[in-house]
Amino acid sequence: MAIVLRVTKLPAASLAFTNLSYVHPKVYAELVAHSEGGRQHSVQTACPVHCHVGCIILGVMPEPMVQKEEIGLSICHRESTRLQLGDAVHLRVLMLPQPKPVVGLMQLEVSTYVRPMERICIKDETLELDIREAFTGQYFSVGQSVARRHGKETLKLTVVQMVPVETAGDKRAAPVSPFAELTAQTELLFSSESDCRVHVQSRKVLPSPLVSPDFSFQKLGIGGLDKQFSEIFRRAFSSRVFPPHLVEELGLKHVKGLLLYGPPGTGKTLIARQIGKALKAREPKVVNGPEILNKYVGQSEENVRALFKEAEEEERKRGAESGLHIIIFDELDAICKQRGSNPGGAGVTDSVVNQLLSKIDGVNALNNILLIGMTNRLDLIDEALLRPGRFEVLIEIGLPDEKGRLQILTIHTQAMQQAQRLDPSVDLVLLAEITRNFSGAELEGLVRSAASFAFQRSVDMKDLSKAADASAIRITMQDFEAALEEVRPAFGSHEESLSRCIQNGIICFSNNCKRLQQTCLTLGAQARDSSHTQVLSVLLQGVPGSGKTALAASVAKLLSFPFTKLVSAESWVGLPENARVNLLQKAFQDAYKSNLSLALLVLAKKQPPRDGAKLLVIGTTSEADFIREAGIAKAFNVCLDVPPVRGSEEIAAALRELSADRYLFREDEIMQVCESGVLETIPIKQLIMVTEMAAEKCKPEPIKADTFISCLRDCGLDNFSRLF
Repeated sequence: MAIVLRVTKLPAASLAFTNLSYVHPKVYAELVAHSEGGRQHSVQTACPVHCHVGCIILGVMPEPMVQKEEIGLSICHRESTRLQLGDAVHLRVLMLPQPKPVVGLMQLEVSTYVRPMERICIKDETLELDIREAFTGQYFSVGQSVARRHGKETLKLTVVQMVPVETAGDKRAAPVSPFAELTAQTELLFSSESDCRVHVQSRKVLPSPLVSPDFSFQKLGIGGLDKQFSEIFRRAFSSRVFPPHLVEELGLKHVKGLLLYGPPGTGKTLIARQIGKALKAREPKVVNGPEILNKYVGQSEENVRALFKEAEEEERKRGAESGLHIIIFDELDAICKQRGSNPGGAGVTDSVVNQLLSKIDGVNALNNILLIGMTNRLDLIDEALLRPGRFEVLIEIGLPDEKGRLQILTIHTQAMQQAQRLDPSVDLVLLAEITRNFSGAELEGLVRSAASFAFQRSVDMKDLSKAADASAIRITMQDFEAALEEVRPAFGSHEESLSRCIQNGIICFSNNCKRLQQTCLTLGAQARDSSHTQVLSVLLQGVPGSGKTALAASVAKLLSFPFTKLVSAESWVGLPENARVNLLQKAFQDAYKSNLSLALLVLAKKQPPRDGAKLLVIGTTSEADFIREAGIAKAFNVCLDVPPVRGSEEIAAALRELSADRYLFREDEIMQVCESGVLETIPIKQLIMVTEMAAEKCKPEPIKADTFISCLRDCGLDNFSRLF
């Protein structure tokens, strides 16, 4: 049965705080008669009949001052049902479904009808006690508002979220219902409206709005950064999940800045572009560092102030309830260089740094901001920006490990797999294993290069106008193997440079030579495998041409270090002193970006800046006396002598090995050279040179002993032993 009544005001203002509607006693009696004995829960001493009033459920009570054809509704009820005075409303008695819908959790937004003179602060315990006492047993819907008194002010509480639970005695799932009953077991959460006229000091933790629940780095196209993002959330976001008063009780302040640094192509800028999709809160501001700078005086500083304007305005209005403002600086080193590093400039970057420091941690410092900086030159950043209270969280985004490389390769080949364009022969696990020291960008380039080989197979290079067979395009493992030949990691092993150093191979002309090579390999294995050795440096000293560089290069190739850096003397020719220092420093900085690295021909060492990074340094010198006098030899853990070829036995062994590989030098001719006495000591490099010279003269015949001795004398090496 439905009764049609006309909407009117409540006869008394105090009735507006009961969340009940009022009708004439005769209408009330009629409702009771049709409720089938359904007198619901008691609210204080009244016995309301719950009825459908528009889109909400209200308890109906008798009131003699209300006319028989009217129903008294408060302003809250009229707003919730979108009814106006004089509108007709159909009143129907509520028939409860079984099991009865019960509210498990209800979140209420607190505001006021009239802007107060001063900001109202109220504890959630006070509100919860008042709500439970007044409204337990009543039914609520999302969007429904109720009014309560707090001192002299009238509060408006709006239901913004309801979560149902199982009813008592019935373990079946609660039905999906637009309304539910508030019980003594219902958990109540309170939040303030955005204008912050009312501040609710809540001791309960609301669900974090910062990160979407379905967030996944793989969906954003980012792989191998799960550990870094976990650290970012722990240090920068976790404290912001809790109520502000809890952070104040602990005497803590939120982290205001974090700096992501690492080599190019590892995903720093990609995080900057995608972090807005990961956050459920306000869209972050992404700023490229150079965009801050301006040609007009003072405009660069004004651009910095403009970034914080919205955060300042909200901080003034809402205080501790202000939302989080995230500002992302890409290429931070462009505007935050060390102050005083450019004395000849106009001082613009110094002023920008000063302005940024004052905004982050100045007199009127903001607490509702989080700055995320990106750079691959951490050494250029002003030190004042890196202290606690500013960019205090430093997170290295380094080269991905094998698990991270597999994630990145999976992301970049996902579309191929879905389109069935990736051949089953492609082994991503194997590719992740062999692509050591590849950055994320280089792995993406590897996939593009492999696809280009597949495209080439489907194109007729003799007739480019001919339509390509798109259905035949499939990327195979052979395409990836070919791509590996042309896509090389920036922080990989310089195979070409090493190969040039050992063009003539390694000639083991004596047991000492073999022992020396084995010692170098053992030291390299120690640096690679030992958990106690982080840096190991070896100095190879000997006369010019004794094979020091070739030995070092061969050891580097045999050890298969993922990063090998060759620094030779010719790379320093023509450079001023400071440029040489920078070149040497960069060699070490690049080496430390790899977990395992080897530096060749570097006559210094430095402790790696992070745990887990291992470095083997092999230096070579022909001026052992100078190295000792300058104190450089003390910087090396091990100093090994690389001897020249001495004596007839070693000379014969060296010539036999050369003859076996490339030259035709008969045994009797070799013995004739050794017995001639013209050669006692010679560096292996000089011996190879003389042998090649003799081979050219005797071509195509085998090398003659007389020709070899003649070449030896022509080069002035027949009495070379007198130099030693």
